[in-house]
Amino acid sequence: MLNHVNELASQPAPPPPRRIRRFLHQLGPAGPMALIATFLPALGAIVLIAVARDLAPWLKSHGLPALLLFILAFAILGGFALVPTYANSLLAGWTFGFPIGFPAVLLGLLGAAAISYTFARRVAGHRVEDLIHQHPKWELVKNALIGQGAIRTIWIVMLLRLSPLLPFETTSVLLAATGTPPLPFMVGTAIGVIPRTAAIVFVASRAHHLDFHQANSRWFLAAGLLASALGAVIIAAISKHALDRATTPD
Repeated sequence: MLNHVNELASQPAPPPPRRIRRFLHQLGPAGPMALIATFLPALGAIVLIAVARDLAPWLKSHGLPALLLFILAFAILGGFALVPTYANSLLAGWTFGFPIGFPAVLLGLLGAAAISYTFARRVAGHRVEDLIHQHPKWELVKNALIGQGAIRTIWIVMLLRLSPLLPFETTSVLLAATGTPPLPFMVGTAIGVIPRTAAIVFVASRAHHLDFHQANSRWFLAAGLLASALGAVIIAAISKHALDRATTPD
């Protein structure tokens, strides 16, 4: 492995424009999917904000069928990156209260994650994994993060989910495209989304009016930045350790 890494490192690199074109071609549909998953939910948020004040009373007045419909809609809209998960969480907290809204949001999030994962795997296939395989250093990092057993993978997925900087939908696409196993993906997702989701639903449940800016308050932002920094440091340390082990002679 060390000789292979050093041989590739000594080869002259092609010009940047050519490298970019080749990289995008090798990436296939995974790149556009990640971009769509990042920016499309913002448009869905605008629609949800416009209808939420009429939608919430209807959901409240229709009991269990409305709750089940909300969970299903959450899963579908979140799974296809049509509405941001934080907006659905605020709506659930304000409409159903915390005791009902929180488990409803968790079910919706897990459904959204499963749909996004399945769709991304079908569309992107193994192209991203094949691309990583062509770059030994990338493959070393990938194996160090998600190739060392289910517990390690769950931990990494949890760290990524704790950060609000990378949207839920984008994270799902990236994890699916890089070959994260489905069970650790779902378990890590369930654990990682709990803190922020619980906070958003709880705040919305205590609000006097529905405010979609609550999820961007200073406390949420500060906690999110702290979680992002912690996760980035841990992931970077694991990646560096893997590269150091591979490039250091025995």
